[in-house]
Order: sequence, then structure tokens, then C-alpha cells
Amino acid sequence: TPGVNNGGDGGGYFGASSFQSSLRTAEAFGRFSYDISDNMVAYINASAAESGTLADYANGYINPGAGRGNLFYTNNAYLPAAAQAALKAGNPRNTFNFASFFQDFGDKTALQLGDDFRTGSVNRNLSVETGVTGTVFGKYAWDLYYTHSENRLESYMPNNINVQKLDAAEDAVLDSSGRVVCQVSLTGYSSLYPGCVPINPFGPNSMTDEMYQYITDRTYFISTNIMDNVGGSVTGDLLTLPAGPVRAALSAEARWQSMDVQSSWDPAVLPDCTGLRLCQSGAAVYSQVVTAPTSVSNNVYEFASEVNVPLVKDLPLIQDLSADLAGRYTDYSTSGSVETWKIGLDYHVNSSVRFRGTASVDIRAPNLNDLYQPVSYSTGGFADRLTHGNFVILKV
Repeated sequence: TPGVNNGGDGGGYFGASSFQSSLRTAEAFGRFSYDISDNMVAYINASAAESGTLADYANGYINPGAGRGNLFYTNNAYLPAAAQAALKAGNPRNTFNFASFFQDFGDKTALQLGDDFRTGSVNRNLSVETGVTGTVFGKYAWDLYYTHSENRLESYMPNNINVQKLDAAEDAVLDSSGRVVCQVSLTGYSSLYPGCVPINPFGPNSMTDEMYQYITDRTYFISTNIMDNVGGSVTGDLLTLPAGPVRAALSAEARWQSMDVQSSWDPAVLPDCTGLRLCQSGAAVYSQVVTAPTSVSNNVYEFASEVNVPLVKDLPLIQDLSADLAGRYTDYSTSGSVETWKIGLDYHVNSSVRFRGTASVDIRAPNLNDLYQPVSYSTGGFADRLTHGNFVILKV
């Protein structure tokens, strides 16, 4: 039964995690080319792809080890008098820790209300390339091109627990008419938590849909990466040596990249405890699917050349020997300029035996995500050996 932690002879599974998720993909590609002349061709390529996943998200929970809404007063209005007395005995703080999974609500909401209430992500890629290729002087091949590409990733969780609302809802008291209300609703800070619904996690089926919907929000982030790329190259034989033609290539390229992240919440913003008696300010407001908003960009310019020089051909034990020389200059607006190079030898003993060797200096410049990855929040599955609790972490 979905959402039920079965046990005993019938076996079972843990309903607070997703056993399987759905995946859908769609792709499209188109190309148009036109022969401008006998030695010149123009073209346009366009492609689009989208993939999406949907899964039953982990149900909400109260976790004593993570400091997320786990503290209750012993006189909580939903506790029977006997339970209140037992909890108060020998307890000068008049508070206690409590753990509970809201076992039915994550799956129940998804099953009853459809895919819009399942956690998921949508990844979309769009690309358009246009260019012209041709030959000149009958022996030099050239090309000019421009490419625009975009990747958009949206990740969302429809029922992410808001720990600030959870702290307010867990402080359940009786008002003057004997009705169970949130304690903050009886104070001058009631406007900070309009419509606060006290929750009752203490028994089977004690949590109602209204309680669950109050303490949860839909959270999301949308990350968009865009690149515009323009460049060109020319390739051909420079001259002919006894071992064959010397072939060379020149190229130039410029790229402009941007990364923009929109988010429903910045995980660096911790709970505001104003007006709350039960509040642990060190816990993040949301535990899943939140990342800091950011907007950054850079540009790259590079020039490269490569020459293949035939050295020896058709001699005893040397069917062919050639050298390959290449150099590249690249300027990154974010990390500066760099020069890289390559020297290689290609030795064919015969048609069956071949040796190749290369010496080079190469680099990998940091991309925008390496440099400006936004702060995101995720739960950590490690235990603190001092406090024996499981904790959450901020990932930078």
C-alpha cells in the first residue's frame, strides 16, 4: 500500500522514499542547407530536447537530530493530561523532543491530486547554429559559424516543509474559549503567521490535510545557462616537401556565456524567530530544492594554429614519419590569458605497426559553475558522534 510502512510476515517497504520515478524525453532536429555557388554552402541546424522526471517525494518529518521543528512544550494542547503530567515529571525545562514521519501525506497528496503534486525536474536544451563553408583558390577550405545554445533546468518540490511555520504550528495552546490555536496567534506577532494552524503529530491519523498544507510550501529553482559562440577556420596545404604536403590550420573563436539562477528561497537566510517561543535559528527554513539566486557571465577569446609536417616517407622501417605542432592563445575574462601547445610524432613502421607520442601543456579553465556555484541546501546523512544526532548541511 503506497505511503504505508508495512511489516510482519507480509514484508514491506519504507514509504518515505521513492522506489521508482517516471522519465519522459522529447527530441527534435532540423537542418537546412543551400548551395550558394559550386564552392560555397550556407546551412542552419536547429535542435531541441527536453527531459522530465517525476517521483514521490520523501514525506515530511520531524527530526530531533536535525534541529528541525523537534521541540514541544510538555503542556501542548494536543497531549492528554496523563501524558502532560508524565512529561513534566522531573523535567525543569518543560520541553521534550519528538520525532515523527508524516507518513501518509506526501504519497497521499501525489496520488490524489496528480503529477503537479509530485517532486520533479525539467531539463531543456535548445540550440541553433548557422554558418557558411567553402573553398578558396581551389585548395583552402574555410568556414564561418555562429551558435546560440541554452540549457534550462527547473527543479521543484510541491510540499517542502517550512520550518518556521512548523515551529509556530507546534506550539499549540488553548485560547480563552478552549479552542486549540498557535501560541503566536495570541500575541502581537500574529500578523507574521496569518492563518496559523496548530498541528497534532502525536497519534495515528492525527495530522489533517489542513495542518499539513499550512506547514508546507512549493519551492523551486530555475537555472539557465546561455552561450553564444562565433568563430571561423581555414585549412589547407602550404607547400609540398619530398615526404608530402605541409598542411596547416588557423582558427579563431569568441564565446559569451551567462548563468542565471532564480529561486523561491535563498538557503543562506535562516529562520526569523521573532514572536516564536519554539524556534531553532540554526536550521535552514527549507530542507530540499532551494538554492541561492545568482546571475554571472564571462567571455572567452581564443586563437589557434596547427601544422602537420611530413618528415620521412617510404624508407626501410619507415613507411611514414610526420610531426604535428600546435599552439593556442586563450583569454578568459574571469581567469586571465593562457598559452598552450602540443608537439607530436606519428611513426608508421608499416601498415600494421604504428607509434605515436605527444608532449603538451594543457589547462582547464574554471567554468561559471566552478567559480560562482550558488549556495544550496541539502540534507546530510552523517551522524555527530558527540550528540548522536543526524544533521543537515549548507553546501557551498
